[in-house]
Amino acid sequence: MSIGIGIIGLGWISQKIYLPYFLNNEAVNKIVIYDIDLNKTKNTPIPSSVLIVNTLEALLSLSDIDAVFIATPNFLHCEHIIKALQADKIVFCDKPICINKEQVKSLEDINCLYPDRLFPLLPNRFRQDIQYIKSVLENDDIGNVYKIKAHWIRDSGIPGSSWFLDSKKAGGGY
Repeated sequence: MSIGIGIIGLGWISQKIYLPYFLNNEAVNKIVIYDIDLNKTKNTPIPSSVLIVNTLEALLSLSDIDAVFIATPNFLHCEHIIKALQADKIVFCDKPICINKEQVKSLEDINCLYPDRLFPLLPNRFRQDIQYIKSVLENDDIGNVYKIKAHWIRDSGIPGSSWFLDSKKAGGGY
């Protein structure tokens, strides 16, 4: 079985994780990339086997693209999810898939029309530290937990993207 993959957004996660993985996956027979910033596609080393398109609609209209990976700024996730589902694609979306209650409602509604086609990507749940916390909670090692407050320290600092620091666009932000 071979599949066609669309990547929406060419930021760090797509450049360092998604694209290399798909390029080395024998099951993937086609990769198409769309990013609103055309300079990213020009300034990123992309093999000639990968098709770059200029619009989201161009990517979603391709019948040989089976699934899309959405890795755009958080505030665009809901819009891109809805368009991809309406184009009959299987959708994988980076976290968070939505940033407010209105978007949650929109995704609930569209999920009824396209069930079992939307998959949020939550990679941190597999981290060793998160798995440890999960096991402590599941084993009831510390009794009843009513609230947890956590902070995240990033080795590489806070991304400089303007949307990442805007709580209305990031869904929380810094």
